[in-house]
Amino acid sequence: MYDAPLPSRVRQPASFSHRAWLLLVAILATLALLATFVTPTFAEESLAESEDTAPVVEVESEEPVELVEPVEPDLVPAGPPLKGEDLPASESFGLSPFAIAVPNRPAAPALIDTSSWNLEYLERNDDGSSGLVSLPFPINFAGNFYEALYVNNNGNVTFNSPMSTYTPFALTGQTGVPIIAPFFADIDTRGDGSEVVSFAQSPAGDRFVVNWIDVGYFSGHTDKLVSAQLVLTNRAETTGATGDFDITFNYGSIQWETGDASNGVDGFGGSPVRAGYSLGTGESGTFFEMSGSGETGAMTDGGSRSLFANSLNSLSTPGRYTFEMRADSTGELGGNVSGFIRNAVENPLPGAIISIVANDGTWSSNTISGSDGSYALSGLGTGPALLQVNPPGDTALGSQAVSVVTVAGSPLSIDFTLHGPIGLPPGTTIDQGVLIDDGIPSIYWNDEFTINHDDVPGAEVHFEITQDGRVLAEGTLEEITAGHYSGTVPPLLPLGVHSGPAQVSIIVNGAIISFDIYIDPAGVVVDQHGEPIVGAEVIIYRSDNPDGPFEQIPDGSALLSPSNRTNPDTTDALGRFSWDTVPGYYRVSASAPGYLAEDGSELVWTDVLPIPPEHLDLILVLHGESTEPTSEPTAEPTAEPTPGPSPHAGGSSVLNWILSIFESLGSVFQFLMNRILGLFR
Repeated sequence: MYDAPLPSRVRQPASFSHRAWLLLVAILATLALLATFVTPTFAEESLAESEDTAPVVEVESEEPVELVEPVEPDLVPAGPPLKGEDLPASESFGLSPFAIAVPNRPAAPALIDTSSWNLEYLERNDDGSSGLVSLPFPINFAGNFYEALYVNNNGNVTFNSPMSTYTPFALTGQTGVPIIAPFFADIDTRGDGSEVVSFAQSPAGDRFVVNWIDVGYFSGHTDKLVSAQLVLTNRAETTGATGDFDITFNYGSIQWETGDASNGVDGFGGSPVRAGYSLGTGESGTFFEMSGSGETGAMTDGGSRSLFANSLNSLSTPGRYTFEMRADSTGELGGNVSGFIRNAVENPLPGAIISIVANDGTWSSNTISGSDGSYALSGLGTGPALLQVNPPGDTALGSQAVSVVTVAGSPLSIDFTLHGPIGLPPGTTIDQGVLIDDGIPSIYWNDEFTINHDDVPGAEVHFEITQDGRVLAEGTLEEITAGHYSGTVPPLLPLGVHSGPAQVSIIVNGAIISFDIYIDPAGVVVDQHGEPIVGAEVIIYRSDNPDGPFEQIPDGSALLSPSNRTNPDTTDALGRFSWDTVPGYYRVSASAPGYLAEDGSELVWTDVLPIPPEHLDLILVLHGESTEPTSEPTAEPTAEPTPGPSPHAGGSSVLNWILSIFESLGSVFQFLMNRILGLFR
């Protein structure tokens, strides 16, 4: 007998040793091919990594680059620069290039950088002055036109003649010469540690600036320095009136206030610095002197009226004081209001924002209370106005307002005592507006609302709504059911109300129950069809100038009244939003998921909004996605997965596992392995 051969379709499996040997050959061959394909790439990546770790780059250059070693601030030469020579430029826009060279000096955001201007300099001196300096534009100084002035070493400029007076006199009397004085004191620039006085017009010709920056005091002292700056800005193009301009006083650190010859000791005491301006006639309404002038320690760093820490009409820039000189106020520099801000236990409230706005919206001013709670608003327009106080942002106090009438030459003294707001009493509701964080209703001023009050049955119940001591609305609450009283209040806007706090009194049989409300001139965010958008994000931005820059108001800031200090905020169920703000320039943006502005951007913006006047019923429109039906999207076809090799009869599970590993290496390796494994089948 002999063994017949098996049918050709059936093959005898190889012996185990034979299979193992072939497997080893397959693995070695595959690894060799893998090395051939992978090694160059790996080498390139390794080289790239080594270059990243230790870069050595040769750069061809036509000229060698010289290394410049940093200069320590105290190594900057102290000698006066030559006329027309530029001083070192500041690395930070808006900071004085002078102050940078002095160690341990605080940053001075109010000082503008004039280092690139064509500066002129006074020589080192005491009590000297420049010759007559032409202005780049005419100014109308309260009815008097000037085209030139004198720069005086002692912190002031004068018209008609120079002035060498070193002991400051009150600017509220007859000075004999028109004067603008940001820092009227005995400045002495002869000491080695003092800079000199410089002045120039801006390259655009719209500003004239005088720098008393890092200057010492008589006699030759430089242990303490002062930085003050005067800026005259042409506003004729904005207002349309030739001669209209702004006076701006900018301050850095103020470390001394008095020279030795003015009875000062170590820079303090005696006859301290004064600041302001005057026509020189002493007539009522022709002068202005800043609060703290002539008071020892008041205007220096840390003082109650610190020039560096406070501001006037420039709330976003500490150390800046701006005064508008306009033709429509010819002959009068306006009224003055001052006083103190305290809390209920008579403690001073520094950091409160005080603003005054003319009833007709033609003028406004604002400032911040000092460390002793004092404030001063000067150089105002005249006539009826609203004086309002916003508490500091870190308090739970309410705001207050009072109507005043400013008169040139008749200063007003008005103190404020701020209390916590009074929320709704038990059993009282209002069906309109929202309750803000302190429990005070915020009422939209163009809608009527209902007051509901629960009390004893059969009572006689009335209500009265007042603002600034003036009755806005009054009426009767009718008894609807036993002990439940209700009455409707008409929209407050037609009643001459302004936005801000108001008081509601409910009188029950002669007994008075009071609470506070905020009157709200809300804006609204809507879609392209006019439908309100609920939950849209709204953000308010502010600037001291109409041309910006605009900065987002910090959440909780005293720039916003306690009626709403949330920023960003979201719109309510009617798409409304609101903030009650101090005077300035504002912009508001809005955005919402699924909506875009008309131009396709994420945010829709208002134009620049000057305050005053109040802006009523702002409408911001966002465009939502189209509501038209669209065809069902066609699903993108997904490629069918490439099937792996099927198990074969008589095949090895170990070999199939090896094959699955190498499948990922590509079709070349798959082809090779399939050919080799064919020997096992």
